[in-house]
Amino acid sequence: MSTRERTMAIVLLALLLVGGGGVGGYLFILQPIQQKQTAVANLETEVEKLRGKVTAIRQNAKRLAEARRRSLPADENLARREYTEMMVRLLRQADLHTGISVQPKLTQDSRSVPQLPEKKLTVSTSSTTSTPSPATSRVTNTGHPAYTRIVTTIDFKKADMWQVQDFLTSYYRLNILHQITSLSIKSDSEGGGGAGRPKRSDEDRRDLTVSLTSEAIILDGAEDRGTLLPVSRAFPALLGGAGLLALNQFPEASRSLTPIPFEPVVSTRNRNYSYLAVRDMFHGPLATPTLKIDKIADLVVAPDDTIPPVKVPFTGDLPYVGVITFTATSNSRLIPPGGIRVNQATHTLSLLPEEGEKGEATISIVAKAEGGQEARTKFTVSVKESAAADAKKDDISRAVRLVKVVTTSEGTATALINDNATHTSYEIEASPRRVKVTKWFIIQREKRKRDVEYGTPDELIISDEKFSTNRRLKVVAVAHDSLVLIDLKAPEAKTAEKAPAPKNAKGPVKTPTKEPAGKTKPGGGPADPLAGIAGAAIASATEISHPPQPTLYRWSGGKTLAGLVEIPKDEARQILRHAAESGPVVVRVAAAVAEAPPSGN
Repeated sequence: MSTRERTMAIVLLALLLVGGGGVGGYLFILQPIQQKQTAVANLETEVEKLRGKVTAIRQNAKRLAEARRRSLPADENLARREYTEMMVRLLRQADLHTGISVQPKLTQDSRSVPQLPEKKLTVSTSSTTSTPSPATSRVTNTGHPAYTRIVTTIDFKKADMWQVQDFLTSYYRLNILHQITSLSIKSDSEGGGGAGRPKRSDEDRRDLTVSLTSEAIILDGAEDRGTLLPVSRAFPALLGGAGLLALNQFPEASRSLTPIPFEPVVSTRNRNYSYLAVRDMFHGPLATPTLKIDKIADLVVAPDDTIPPVKVPFTGDLPYVGVITFTATSNSRLIPPGGIRVNQATHTLSLLPEEGEKGEATISIVAKAEGGQEARTKFTVSVKESAAADAKKDDISRAVRLVKVVTTSEGTATALINDNATHTSYEIEASPRRVKVTKWFIIQREKRKRDVEYGTPDELIISDEKFSTNRRLKVVAVAHDSLVLIDLKAPEAKTAEKAPAPKNAKGPVKTPTKEPAGKTKPGGGPADPLAGIAGAAIASATEISHPPQPTLYRWSGGKTLAGLVEIPKDEARQILRHAAESGPVVVRVAAAVAEAPPSGN
């Protein structure tokens, strides 16, 4: 073999080795790596899809839980009966009492109801003999409808569009899974006026006959409760297990419960549904809405008295005149421009007379509604040396009665005061930290409304401009059958003047230093508890040389405001100290006095 041939053979061998190595590297190294990378990418894509499904399942699980709570109860007979009672209740709330009919409709058609995916359960069985035998399997089908429909037909006659609007609004605010599938409203042509012709009186408009079909559903897995509406979680805390069991056993007791709000079921936009009645499609539109301001009584106050907020009473067709705004002006420097403060939210006026001024001012009020309506009124404010008008007013102290006082072993208490003259009541709630007073207006026998303008919840203010009674009290302690009070308008509640120095005294009389509440005096004794209990009005009296003992009064249960009894000074001092150390709730005042240390006076 020549040198050339040998060289060619070496080159060819080298090419074969390089080519074979490249092919082997691709087949046995690069290609498996690429396949693994592709598999990893596919797995990551699948994991992301599964994560998305898990997130969607969790979100849908929350929605499903809420939907099951909004569902009718699982017992179909109970759900049908209670749903019928609820529809009757909504009709009566809409002032529909005659000519109404609510009939549940039995339906067995479940073909249009979605079916849940079938679940196949495999049950294995084996022979009980000692001889081994192959196991046998039995397949059980558990597929069932997603929900059960409860169909109800509702009819009522001799109605107007106001009643239709009230019923439909209450229906759609009810937080259960139901809907109206058919609705028919017809006008009786014999009622006069004809279709589309305006009818003047309300009686002429009450000729509508309404028929509708409502469908509610019982979801699969709905709560097996004994009430139509889910019971609020606050009820077990208030009523305990026995109370919750009673609600489930007796659905009638829960028919007046307020529905639990889930998701809004009425449009959240600022819509005025009263336009269904205002723009009556059957009888024509109603007359132009009106806006009025009822007469405001004139005020007569003494120079040192604070004028209570003045309510501006709007009347007329308020549901659809729109938002009302008003302004107030004075014609006298007795009430300067900066002394009139208007609260548009509560429709009240706050009047601040000029300090030192006396006389009379006329307050003019101009109100404008969003719909263009306008109303005006005037009243006078007089500031005189003595409010002589009070002498002509009646004293209602004997009409204000402490109805009950309830104390608990946990250091809390409640009390109820009824004012039969002004149809108001006061609820007192006492805890180891504070005493809170809430004022209510009694509208009907079992209906009341909270006075949102009662701005002193730590005091008991019994006052009305129509009567001479004007008491400003503070609850110091609550016993098992009575209240212990301080009259904040009594002479000792005002800042006392400094006591004059004795005639033969040398040098100025030293005034003791006022100690903060809860601190210890330099002498080692406890600090005076009045600052923490009676408030700044009485605490200021401690700045004189000889601090006066505040007068406490006992208001016993069943007694009126006129029957307050003054408590002896020694006993009053012990009650104040006990209240400052242990809180305002004293189960037995006599026991508290016996256990408290002597005052040292």
